[in-house]
Amino acid sequence: MSATTPLIVTSQIQTWLNRVIELLWLVAVFLLPLAFFGQDYAQSEAVIAYVEVPKVALLRTLAGLMAALWLIDWGLHSSPESNILLTPRNLRVLPARSLAWLKNEILSQPRRWPLVAAGFYLGTTFLSTALSGSFRVSLWGEVPGQDSYSTYNVVAYVILFAMIATRLKTRSQAWRLLGAIVAMGVLVSGYAVLQHYGQDFLHLSESTGGATTSFMGNRIFAAAVMMMTIPVTAVAAVTSLFSFPRPPEPTRPQRNQWALGLAILGIWVAALTIQFLGLLFTLSRGPWIGSLFALVLLAVLVTVFVGWKGFSRLALVLGLASVVTVMVFFYPSAASSGPPRGNKLYPGRHRSHRHRRGG
Repeated sequence: MSATTPLIVTSQIQTWLNRVIELLWLVAVFLLPLAFFGQDYAQSEAVIAYVEVPKVALLRTLAGLMAALWLIDWGLHSSPESNILLTPRNLRVLPARSLAWLKNEILSQPRRWPLVAAGFYLGTTFLSTALSGSFRVSLWGEVPGQDSYSTYNVVAYVILFAMIATRLKTRSQAWRLLGAIVAMGVLVSGYAVLQHYGQDFLHLSESTGGATTSFMGNRIFAAAVMMMTIPVTAVAAVTSLFSFPRPPEPTRPQRNQWALGLAILGIWVAALTIQFLGLLFTLSRGPWIGSLFALVLLAVLVTVFVGWKGFSRLALVLGLASVVTVMVFFYPSAASSGPPRGNKLYPGRHRSHRHRRGG
């Protein structure tokens, strides 16, 4: 066995660890908003616990797995020898050196600013927990199994963010992440559209949160998800459309390239239309305004950093999606088929809850 064999094995292990971590964050991005139990699965103080509890449990499980794999990867990268001596003198100057290093990193690499912001938020969370009058509630939440701003949940969110922010390095990784976000947004919005037309076959409509609650138990929460996925879908659409038209190739006539480009354009228009309709049917004015602001800001950024070519493609996709949205929205069947109302869809079902939390 040569001396390089352990290094090769270690490199292969690290490669597979990175792939598994990426798979976990893709599962988290795609599956977290979609996770739910049946409404009669369990009784809870929170009305929307049947969609809240599985999301929180899945988030914590995936974050824990990613943290464990990251520790293994870090152990493989680390060296058994260390040049840092923990002498009293070094410990006294360590804070000053750390601040100087952080200042240099922030000023020299602006791309690290989001990491610094996330770290600052995590630090304030730890500080507020340490000084909290109710340490247990601050650490685990009032109801540990449900969603809240407890330290446990915040740490899980930060781990998910850190894994993506530090390990997303290739174009193919970026496209896989965009694909997961777009697919999740289309499913969330599409089910809200189905609920609007009375097709709630998963029985997720919640009377306390509005009819078009999708997988969130509350239409405001559902609209907030759509508000985040719509700009991402627009970015993915513009980026993919930059590949068309291409110079003609001997093996692929230009006519076929135009046909493929139009097909891809139709797919993006359909994806945006479904999300626009889902957002409209939630009747949530805040996410409406937020989505409009995000799209306007996106148009400005595309114009500044990409140019008018990018802006024209963005305007084409958004314009076509808006036209189709208006046509579907004012289609006569939309007015005749009203949205379902609470538990009237399910005769004989009686559910009693003391109160609900959230918006």
